[in-house]
Amino acid sequence: MISDIIKSITGAEPGKLPKAMAQTFHGLYGFRSGGEGIAHGGASGGAATQGLAEYVLAVASSQIILLVDLANSEETDIPF
Repeated sequence: MISDIIKSITGAEPGKLPKAMAQTFHGLYGFRSGGEGIAHGGASGGAATQGLAEYVLAVASSQIILLVDLANSEETDIPF
């Protein structure tokens, strides 16, 4: 699912997500899946401290900004 989406937007071409940046999406999703008390997280993934939560929010917000910028770079016409 998310792995396929990340793969489809990853590449060296303009408007694509560089491979190293794509790995951050996998890492953040992996933390979501494995962190203790997070989503469907396991008990062995470690507890989510306030510091980790702040880090995850900062990375996620940066990822959103990057994805919007990449999508906007593909726009050929001004949308208004």
